[in-house]
Amino acid sequence: QVHVNPDYTQYVASSSKIVVVVAVLRAIEQGRLVFEDISQMIDEVMWHSADWAADALNDLLEPEEILEVLDHSGVSVQTAYPYHWRGAIMPALDLARVWAALLDGRLLDPEYTAYLLEQSSRADIPDADGMTAVPIMAPIEVPSQRMASTPSASTKATARRV
Repeated sequence: QVHVNPDYTQYVASSSKIVVVVAVLRAIEQGRLVFEDISQMIDEVMWHSADWAADALNDLLEPEEILEVLDHSGVSVQTAYPYHWRGAIMPALDLARVWAALLDGRLLDPEYTAYLLEQSSRADIPDADGMTAVPIMAPIEVPSQRMASTPSASTKATARRV
């Protein structure tokens, strides 16, 4: 392992939105939220890093749901995530731990893991002229899992807040 200033924490800005999206998908898995009601907001966060969508998704969550994602990811005590993604501070290694936990299938079931990994590979960033969105990479393949275009609609619950 290579560590450069492993104890250095910083404001992680939009990078912390992944914690919100994972927590929302966990709430869908648990039947507390309905995928179809919020899938467009997830797309906006994952494809365009839309703050408004991340805020709306964050508002659907309880602080404990955010903490569960962080706990299951094995982040250190150096991570400070005061409920909202806009205030998250963490060392780079802890952000990597969240992604590793997602890739390892420790945060979501296989269907939602595949879905989120597909969504994360479809992000658009503005071209140099600031007008043309270009994909940052081709969709990734997850070994032994098929990429789902959308998770099944088996969950029937309603969002508590919008």
